[in-house]
Amino acid sequence: MNEQKHNKLRIRAAIATVALSACTSALGAVVYSNDFENALDPLNEWSSSGTTVADGNGERFLGRFANDQSVTLSLDGLPVSDYGYVVSFDFYAIDSWDGEYTGEVGVGPDHFGVRIDGVEVFNETFNNMDGLHPWGDADQSFGGQNAPSGLYEPRTGAFANNVLLVEPGWGGTPRDASYRLSFAFQPADSAASIEFFGAGLQNPDDESWGIDNVTVRTLSADSVIPALSPGMLLLLVALLGAFGYPVLRRLTRRASSPG
Repeated sequence: MNEQKHNKLRIRAAIATVALSACTSALGAVVYSNDFENALDPLNEWSSSGTTVADGNGERFLGRFANDQSVTLSLDGLPVSDYGYVVSFDFYAIDSWDGEYTGEVGVGPDHFGVRIDGVEVFNETFNNMDGLHPWGDADQSFGGQNAPSGLYEPRTGAFANNVLLVEPGWGGTPRDASYRLSFAFQPADSAASIEFFGAGLQNPDDESWGIDNVTVRTLSADSVIPALSPGMLLLLVALLGAFGYPVLRRLTRRASSPG
């Protein structure tokens, strides 16, 4: 893929993310959903079909995956959506994720990321150790999807901690953190690939990860446009630029139509 196409996709993703962050009611029809609880589902749309049942809460999820492993969701026949789509999912960081730690060879930093149609839209470090490192602690780069860049305390932004408790656990003590993430995107056609990946991790019994409760929905102008503040609208227009002009025409036409 050439650089111009990469830039187009990045701008489209940025446009959709701005719109998504500006409102809470922009979500439309569900076009894909999977909580992985059906053990007989062949998961043909996924590049890997292995699942795990958590020892702690009995939740079945996709994974576990370890260092430099990835799993891709391939979507075909997406319905037309002028305003794009949003993928939401739960990310599980399992066992001894070290965040930004770099004090020992082969230990950290520990990353989780997302690529949509080959373009990286997310890459952050996560830390589960919160005071338990025998060699000193480190922070994580993830502070929440709307948080500014920086370093944050371990487990910042997690909606649940130590509920999966997958055995045997690093050092015999299972630990985990659960994060709910969402990313807006606008594919070039009716197909899209969403890749989830880890990097910098150690063996699966030390550091691993999983995905759960994946949902893809359309975005709707009916709720995107009214929710945009003047400042957010200016930012959206700046992001649109030359690449987004056709979308801008649709947005302004929809916003100015009666009713």
